[in-house]
Amino acid sequence: MALGFVLVSFGHYEPGGDDFPGRIAHTVFLLRNYGVSEYLGLSDEFMSKAVDSGIAYLITTQSILVVIALWATIAMAGSEDRPDKTRIIHAVMIYVGFNMMVSFALLTIKTAALLWFCYGALQGRKTAPVLGSEKRRFPVRARPQGRLEPSTASIRLGDPAEA
Repeated sequence: MALGFVLVSFGHYEPGGDDFPGRIAHTVFLLRNYGVSEYLGLSDEFMSKAVDSGIAYLITTQSILVVIALWATIAMAGSEDRPDKTRIIHAVMIYVGFNMMVSFALLTIKTAALLWFCYGALQGRKTAPVLGSEKRRFPVRARPQGRLEPSTASIRLGDPAEA
């Protein structure tokens, strides 16, 4: 988000355009004009203007505290015990940062379903699968030579008097 403020300040982006620079400028413009009540989620003054800005919309509807909690949960809840888990956490953080500057699609089913499925599925696995490393759970046993003895638990059919 700091990068967005730098780009708007030094890149002279103007809010209003329906392109990436215009949406970033719109977000920065909104956040600069927010007061304490907007940051605490107590005001709906900028609600209609914040629809095209994910972070501003989330702050307006929830509060800056919820945004910080969401960011911290995404960043710290996942385990980084394997390189692929670390990569997905970093990728999600970059995606969330860029996406929330221009849209609140992160909160909709369009992108959130696949994103959180991949994030959660990878976090749930204990080991990474390696092609060709799958072993059989039960070893194949050779058939015994000779006559098979019946099991003591087998059901005998025939005359009930013999039992």
